[in-house]
Amino acid sequence: MTPNRVTLARVIAAFAAVALFDLGAHAVASDLAAVLLTIVAIALDGVDGYLARTRGMATAFGAQLDILGDRVVENLFFTCFAVTGLISLWVPVLFFVRGTLTDFLRGLAARAGRTGFGRNSMLTPCSNAPASVAWG
Repeated sequence: MTPNRVTLARVIAAFAAVALFDLGAHAVASDLAAVLLTIVAIALDGVDGYLARTRGMATAFGAQLDILGDRVVENLFFTCFAVTGLISLWVPVLFFVRGTLTDFLRGLAARAGRTGFGRNSMLTPCSNAPASVAWG
């Protein structure tokens, strides 16, 4: 299993969960299956990165696909929750804006050559504080 396939499986699990929430008409079995698929989608978010780092399978495309998967899953669930009245419409709006701003800043950092981890990363230690406590 590749990290990119895990990312795609996470997105598919999220869509299936929302479909079950929507189509289940609040039947206990479909709601339970939807909750389990939601847990799977959340858990898989960490698995793709773990696989990429530990197996040496990290790629620039995979990093971007992971970010895209994060946004799709976030926006899917928050939109579903807003449409069903479980949360205010403003919650997904704020998450859409936050995601867009974060992706914009990542794009600027990437254009400046600051990507990934290490010497050219987006996160570098502050010069006047220990690296273990001052990242910024």
